[in-house]
Amino acid sequence: ANPKITAIKEATGNVAFSSEIIDALADNQSQMDLLSGDDATFLPLLSIGAVGIISVASNLFPRTMVALQKSCEVSAIKEAMQIHQRFYPLFRDLFIESNPVPIKYVMSKMGWCYSNVRPPLVGLSDENKIKLDSCLKKCGVLKGKPL
Repeated sequence: ANPKITAIKEATGNVAFSSEIIDALADNQSQMDLLSGDDATFLPLLSIGAVGIISVASNLFPRTMVALQKSCEVSAIKEAMQIHQRFYPLFRDLFIESNPVPIKYVMSKMGWCYSNVRPPLVGLSDENKIKLDSCLKKCGVLKGKPL
């Protein structure tokens, strides 16, 4: 183990694989933490021992993502599930195209930045703008109001 490496970002979406990582860390008495690298698996990974997230969605609603984690920490699982279920469609749809294209589009709709990206990336397709706009409405993400 390298003392400068303190955490592992796990973004495969495979909770069983994440459980294997946690098991291997415990077997080696490692001091490393597991972090979710995917908003959609944040709640499931917290339930098996992850301690945080490297999040895309928290660019839109950091307080909400903190509330999800704090709910798990105090065993308020129902509240954590409600947050996860409300925002799951957005967790999924923020990856309909290469990151950071969708999140920049959404943040531009909120008035927080421009949606342009540097080459070789291109802006969000018109079809996916419609899909993401619908998802934002479904999840209750309102213009200019951080959640």
